[in-house]
Amino acid sequence: MIPFEGHAPFLLLGQEGQVALVAIIGLALLGGALLAVAGAALWAWTNHRRFNSWRRAEGRVLRLAERGPPTRFAPVIVFEGPSGPVEFESLVASAPPSHQPGARVPVLFDPRQPQSAMIDGVLERWLGPMVVGSLGTVAGLVGALLVALS
Repeated sequence: MIPFEGHAPFLLLGQEGQVALVAIIGLALLGGALLAVAGAALWAWTNHRRFNSWRRAEGRVLRLAERGPPTRFAPVIVFEGPSGPVEFESLVASAPPSHQPGARVPVLFDPRQPQSAMIDGVLERWLGPMVVGSLGTVAGLVGALLVALS
């Protein structure tokens, strides 16, 4: 005979064991959430400090680079750098495209490495920290709920 046949192992813990397990899972989620939110805050602070030393310029969208699947479009931008024209492809791609060829866009670039330029926009600057911080917040809320219910 198989020991857990017809039963989920979780159910064999008894009510007190189940409550303790839910509390442990909740505390683990709270700990992970704390790390994620702290990491996102550190990432955002580091980005803020780094971008403060960068320069701004006006760029022009040359064309759209296709990425996928699923098909998305990233603008390819040119701007005037310290040593002449610089071309780069945005890290953020979308469908429909966020910018059309010929459009003017604000550019942020490191004067020591102009090829590492980016569109000076909320998504390009803050998407990573926002996603990590949001996931951490959701995990923290679920963890707090599990701890409160246990």
